[in-house]
Amino acid sequence: METFIQTNPVNCTAELLNTKSASALLGVSKSYLDKKRVAGGGPKFFKVGRRVLYDRRDLELWLAGRQYGSTSEVYLVQCGESLGGEFFLCNLGEMQTAFAKATMSTAEMMIKA
Repeated sequence: METFIQTNPVNCTAELLNTKSASALLGVSKSYLDKKRVAGGGPKFFKVGRRVLYDRRDLELWLAGRQYGSTSEVYLVQCGESLGGEFFLCNLGEMQTAFAKATMSTAEMMIKA
């Protein structure tokens, strides 16, 4: 696992991981993270030149936001053109954030509890 330690001028140390290491930490494929960077919904990342780096703390926060006590806490949401778009799972907080930031009309989002 390749790890980078970077110190910025305010003495904040971040453990930065490349995409391969981040995917291993999360237990997902590299292509999953690649797709999430394009489509949104993935962990925060840094783009330095052609390199993509993830702060370990951001990965842990992103993963913690996907922790559920039961399947009833998860919502299936479909977005896109005439509801023919991609399905994704989210919790109530993520769904509220998606509605708040949505560039599409709420009529284009269908939620199934």
